[in-house]
Amino acid sequence: MTTSAPATLAPLSPPVGTGAGSIVRDSATIYRRATMRMLRAPVQLYVSLVQPLVWFVLFGQLFSRLTTGFGMAAVLTGQNPIVAQFGTANYSAFFLPAIIIQMMLFGAANSALGIITDDQSGYLNRLRVAPINRLAILAGNLLADLTRMLLQVAILLLVGLLFGVRFEYPGLLLFTFVLAALFGLMMGGAGIFVALTTRNTQATFLLLNFFMVPLLFTSSAQLPAALLPDWLQTVSHFNPVTYAINATRVIVTGLNAQQVAAGESVMSVIGLGVGVMLVLATLALTAATLRFHTLVR
Repeated sequence: MTTSAPATLAPLSPPVGTGAGSIVRDSATIYRRATMRMLRAPVQLYVSLVQPLVWFVLFGQLFSRLTTGFGMAAVLTGQNPIVAQFGTANYSAFFLPAIIIQMMLFGAANSALGIITDDQSGYLNRLRVAPINRLAILAGNLLADLTRMLLQVAILLLVGLLFGVRFEYPGLLLFTFVLAALFGLMMGGAGIFVALTTRNTQATFLLLNFFMVPLLFTSSAQLPAALLPDWLQTVSHFNPVTYAINATRVIVTGLNAQQVAAGESVMSVIGLGVGVMLVLATLALTAATLRFHTLVR
């Protein structure tokens, strides 16, 4: 059973600085507090780090024969047509980018649930009487969750190497972290907006899952877009998860047959993914910030 939000709010704190120095200093304070809270819950931290590895190993092995066409013979060009669509004969290489984005998709829910915990415990109410920048409360918590998720990305990349994943463009790996960070900020902002609107743990969890699962399975996470049913190809074209995964995937596997036929380049796919994520992250964080201001002003 969840507790209701505080019925009354404390008086506003004295005016605080609004300069960049004030925001950075106060964000660092909230960041340290959020990080220490994660470290004091080692089981939760351990599970959040191990769970994506389990997904990667299990699903990677379960669908490993997809990229070989279940033994399909090569065509006259010498390349299996299934491999041409996947861009690789190693399904783990194809699936690794999807696991990275999937981890950011579900991991960002922690930001939403964390802000509800702070609201219901009265912590946000106490911050209202503290001389602290209001934006720093949001930024510090988001950055702490983002740090944990980027650590997961680094671990996943190392595990991928152990499972035979060889990056087609290792010099572009930095973009993997950029895309993951932007996608995490987008989902974190959207999650916080939902959390501050419902101010209820169960409602927030249900709403986020209601949208997250369809977003994942209507994207190019498990299969290339060309192998999806026609209606799913249309849906995936408007799914932001597809752009994040495709941009990350070309770094690992290179271009597939469909992208080559469309005249796309590696940098154009990455640039499109970064652009889409940047716009959506800005919109999500703006919505979360505006909603947050109505709560703590």
